[in-house]
Amino acid sequence: MGSITTELKKLNKTDLLIKTTVKLKQAPDSQWTDSTLVKTANFLPAYHSSYNMMRDMVLKSGKDKVTGYYLDKNPVRKIR
Repeated sequence: MGSITTELKKLNKTDLLIKTTVKLKQAPDSQWTDSTLVKTANFLPAYHSSYNMMRDMVLKSGKDKVTGYYLDKNPVRKIR
């Protein structure tokens, strides 16, 4: 089917980056990458992104709201 790699990287005293990369045997030139940034004290999400050949998505967590976008690549359509 393919391979999945997950990386954990402490960026500083308060932030942890979790990055997952998926490579499929059927599409060797493409990969799927998810990244999540959380606060180490309580795992509150600060940021999440997901990129692959079919769509891109980004979510940014603020104090009172979440913003971001979803980009559907077939047909190309961006939703905010």
